[in-house]
Amino acid sequence: MAHTKQLAFLTPADLLARGLALVPLDTPPEDVPEDATSCISGQPLAAGYRAWDVITKSTADPLGQFRGNPDGWISENEAICYRNNNPRKGMPTSRQCLVFEDGTYYYPLISRESAAKQGRPCWRDLVREVWPERQGQRMLMLLTTDPKKRLWPLAEVGPLGAHTPVYLYAPGTASTVWCDWARMLLAMDLIEQVYALGFSKRAIAISLWQQYKASTEVGMVATRELEEGIAAIRQRPEFALALLIAQKGDAK
Repeated sequence: MAHTKQLAFLTPADLLARGLALVPLDTPPEDVPEDATSCISGQPLAAGYRAWDVITKSTADPLGQFRGNPDGWISENEAICYRNNNPRKGMPTSRQCLVFEDGTYYYPLISRESAAKQGRPCWRDLVREVWPERQGQRMLMLLTTDPKKRLWPLAEVGPLGAHTPVYLYAPGTASTVWCDWARMLLAMDLIEQVYALGFSKRAIAISLWQQYKASTEVGMVATRELEEGIAAIRQRPEFALALLIAQKGDAK
């Protein structure tokens, strides 16, 4: 946008505004005090809006979203993201998404079956599709099981690769996960192999031995080998992400 200072790195709002082609606000941004920074991203501003100007009755946890300073300033794209998050427009900035710095925007679903019905990508397939072709490109990834949550103010932009930030909001997790993309894909390969054998995601997360029927059908020796493999990656930051999006059938 024209009035924001050229930043050394992009913010989540920059990528969302570009990827969704969001409509600018009717009123232009104001001049801000010298050395003003965004109370969302912390980035320097040449112009912007007061955070209070975009807060509505439906804004959840304004103190948290504006880093304890809802009377501070936000960038033009941050204001645009807030104002465009309208239920009549489908709450576009509250969606789970993957968006790249060139404006390529994906709106995936976790379930492959649901994604196919809606003509949308499935997370499990998408994370494979973008690697390694887009390696090094800056991106924003929001993965959530609650489509009503506005997560982008808490997220970070980073390059696709060995240290990629993914904002994960799911039962037991609400934070940025720093993911090694290649390791995440390998973890998902193993998880899907085990998942296809009849083990539940809960058993994969805790212990395959919890599921007596599946372990009996697979065999004790094979179960022990699979459990050793899964145990080796359970504490990896990529594990929770890979487990959430893993699907049964047609696993690689």
